[in-house]
Amino acid sequence: MLASGLLVSQPADDDDALPSSTPAPQARPEDVATPEQLAELARSLGLERSRQAMALQPLPQPPEPEPQEWRLWSEHVAALDLFNAAGTQWRVGHSGPTGLDYAGVRASPAFRGLPRATREQTFADLCVIERGWLAEERRQAALRRAQQQQPQALGDDLPGP
Repeated sequence: MLASGLLVSQPADDDDALPSSTPAPQARPEDVATPEQLAELARSLGLERSRQAMALQPLPQPPEPEPQEWRLWSEHVAALDLFNAAGTQWRVGHSGPTGLDYAGVRASPAFRGLPRATREQTFADLCVIERGWLAEERRQAALRRAQQQQPQALGDDLPGP
């Protein structure tokens, strides 16, 4: 067992005996590279960086989004509840969500629990929410792709291959 830089072995049979301690193997000075040797190795591998790039600087944090207050009209509560309940009914393609499975939504307990007189209007409202959600999801995906294509701050000045 290695504890505090010491190799400690405990005897198996004798509980009263003290464990014997021997120093753990230490790195030999010839096994440790100097900073100059590391810098030379980095230059030979084409990894030389400017002093500015090597300085440890905190990454800029995005500003905290301001809380948004929104109000929902009472006639739309049922559609939002149905949208939230239909979360398992999304059809997903290679590029992400493509829309709700309408047959699955209509078969869901949330839809069947609506009063018959309001089911079709609630379903139409659900379709409006779905279109808005898909548009926002596509917008956010485009922003994520654009951010991934931007060069990174650290290492921008490194030479290419």
